[in-house]
Amino acid sequence: MQNLKKIVLGVAIAASTTGAVAAKLLDTPAAQEPVYQWQSTNIAPENPNSNAQLTRPDAISYFGCENGNQLCAEGTLVSGSGDETSELFHGM
Repeated sequence: MQNLKKIVLGVAIAASTTGAVAAKLLDTPAAQEPVYQWQSTNIAPENPNSNAQLTRPDAISYFGCENGNQLCAEGTLVSGSGDETSELFHGM
């Protein structure tokens, strides 16, 4: 009976550790995914005139910049591999 308790406890600890590690990995950008230091302009629909370190897709959501011809945010590569700079546009 004592061995069964140890086995169950060991399985529970392993499962919780594995779950925590998996959650952390899913929350971290892939090593090759470029991360930029973004600075938004005053026309950004969300978080105007602010900065943040984000991937390009996350920056589009964070600043609300989608399609257009006016500069909405500029990014400078801080990690990963990709273009040295990136721009997001918004508006008509």
